[in-house]
Amino acid sequence: MLARLWLDRLADAAARLLNLQIQAGAQAVQLFDTWAGELDPADYLAFALPAAERVLSQVKGAPKLFFARSGYLPSELSALSCQGLAVPWQVPMAEARARFSRAKVLQGNLDPAALLAGTETACRKAAAIVRAMEGAPHIFNLGHGILPGTRPEVLGMVIETVKGAGK
Repeated sequence: MLARLWLDRLADAAARLLNLQIQAGAQAVQLFDTWAGELDPADYLAFALPAAERVLSQVKGAPKLFFARSGYLPSELSALSCQGLAVPWQVPMAEARARFSRAKVLQGNLDPAALLAGTETACRKAAAIVRAMEGAPHIFNLGHGILPGTRPEVLGMVIETVKGAGK
């Protein structure tokens, strides 16, 4: 099938790029599949996940994280050749922890829109994520970047909340 041939070529190119980043000094790399949610679960498993595994299995020399931006995270992600999974903000961290934390370090997952709701809401939601991951390896971050209009002082308070909740 022609689509699989192109996916293999793209995967090989992505692996070369990640390996070059490691050779240039990157201490960790992350593969982003920001269009994962555009596929239904069956097509994701048939096409996108094998391409992601092809990339990750070729990358050597640094920890690897994988991010599939989707409202669902198939259990097959636990078998990927990476040390960590980034969890989209649409998936509750407690659910992701129950499904994956034995196999992977989890990264995530504050909804960037929570920062627009103000300090109280953003800090409450950040603290809930930290509590959901208490006792398990976790990298806190935003689900998918900072939105325009985000006030830096709200972000600063979220950072302080996360630091304080982790003590």
